Amino acid sequence: MAVGSGTPRHAKARRKSLPVAEGEYDPVAAGARCDLCPLRGNTVVPPEWPKISPTVVFIGEAPGRKEEIERRPFRGMTGQFLRSLCREVDIDLRGAALQNAALCRSNIDKENDEAAVCCAPRLLRELAKFDPSIPLVTLGKTSTLSVLGVRSIMHARGFVWTAREVDSWSAWREAKKAKERGAPKWKQLWLKAQIYEGRRALAGRTVLPTIHPAFVLRSDTWQPILKIDLDRISRWLRGDLKRSHLLDNTKYVVVTKRNDVIRELAKLKDVISEDIETGESAAGKNDGANPNRNRILCIGISDAKHTVVIWPWRPRVHVPLLRKLHARVKTIGMHNGYCFDQVALIRDGIPFEEIDDKLEDTLLAHHTFASHMPQRLAHVASVFCDAGPWKIVFKKGKDGASEKGLPPEKLDPKDLCKYNAIDARVQAMVWLEMQNDLRSELSVYAVDKDNARLCRGMIIDGIAVDLDRRDELRAAIILKEEDLLFKMRKLLRRSNFHPMQLSEVRKALFKTLGAPIAAADPTESGLPSTSQKTLERLKERPTRAGQFADLLLQWRGAVKIRSTYIDSQVLDV
Repeated sequence: MAVGSGTPRHAKARRKSLPVAEGEYDPVAAGARCDLCPLRGNTVVPPEWPKISPTVVFIGEAPGRKEEIERRPFRGMTGQFLRSLCREVDIDLRGAALQNAALCRSNIDKENDEAAVCCAPRLLRELAKFDPSIPLVTLGKTSTLSVLGVRSIMHARGFVWTAREVDSWSAWREAKKAKERGAPKWKQLWLKAQIYEGRRALAGRTVLPTIHPAFVLRSDTWQPILKIDLDRISRWLRGDLKRSHLLDNTKYVVVTKRNDVIRELAKLKDVISEDIETGESAAGKNDGANPNRNRILCIGISDAKHTVVIWPWRPRVHVPLLRKLHARVKTIGMHNGYCFDQVALIRDGIPFEEIDDKLEDTLLAHHTFASHMPQRLAHVASVFCDAGPWKIVFKKGKDGASEKGLPPEKLDPKDLCKYNAIDARVQAMVWLEMQNDLRSELSVYAVDKDNARLCRGMIIDGIAVDLDRRDELRAAIILKEEDLLFKMRKLLRRSNFHPMQLSEVRKALFKTLGAPIAAADPTESGLPSTSQKTLERLKERPTRAGQFADLLLQWRGAVKIRSTYIDSQVLDV
């Protein structure tokens, strides 16, 4: 990624690196693997450090067109938008170090992603030089992946992370063996080892991921979420939020014996939240999240201050005690309780119909005033509470960075109980914190609870998903997707076209089919948008571009229906 000049050229011939002038920022010397980067030879936009010691580091994804011209990060529309939001929450970017995951710009998303990987050793090495007490704020999926190794920004944002310990030794061993064998991809393995080494050096650092401001400019419904995240960052910088304040530090007690359970349940106040963890059925079969079959492993109960975990769950001993608690308290909160927790507890002998007036559900409540947002507990907690990413930390997947990860019965009992305790306390905190937002939608919430009771009865009575019909619908929609894709390829005369690649869609519309760029809103990078609004405008035109836009809208609609209503996973419980 040596320094180039002028506007980047997007031909293969541009790929030769240019020499670095004296006094210029040298990304190679900083650790970037420009030799593997598809953007080598493009203009480098170096990081920007404040004149005084920084109080925070903001890490974007890649420079835009204006940043490339001025050779300074965060100067374009997105940067100005971020600055305005930061001023609202008293974050002064003049005291921030400004970084990007990739130092060069491309119009092709895939190239930007590859550039970020090649630039990661440089980024991580520079971040490691900052005082360990300075928090790192990652904006968007690319910078979050570079720093934390977590791929989903929607699962990462809104939480206070502690950068994990990383085993770089195994990666180095693999890379060195590949180099000794002369394996074709030894350089890529070497790059991977360098990235692991860089993340290892950041272990223990505080990382605060959030969505990218450019995403909010395209979808303004997410602006309140970005503001909430920035406010959390501001409180961290002021010292109003400390790691000891996080819900991950939940104090709880684990009890099993009857007298111990009675003693601890008596300490709970009148408003409680309950959460269960389930595992394989008694027959040793794991039916996924099936409350009618899977056995209860433990139950967490919290009033937001005192938290109790009953483990292991023994219905004969514990059901009478839980029923007495239900009779005493005024409110019992759950998250997706009607369709999961209550069903499993009813099966074990705990009735809910007689106390329906006490039941509350944070998933339903959140849906009444924020139906356009994700409803999983982790997202709701990221809005109303301060927590670390407990869903990922305690339910680790293969890479330690997946949302669902290991099933509960595979967790160490200590981790299972702590995970359950945090879930219960988070739910209790969320219920208390969301009351102001819920107040204006109480009538809608009441109707949703009535419908949820019907769903609970349907689940218990065995009215579930018709799997055969679901498979038929999936097959029919896939056929429709394939037919629409065939028609688009035929129209373009390109057998390898795929509408998931936005750069390919842009090329098809505005180059191959000659759609007027004036009909499209510009993106942050200055490229014409391929959004639904643009396609709706174009499809009204009696042209090949209009025909293509209509086909693409139908294809996107079919994919959305299949992913949302047929292939969607069970809600986070």
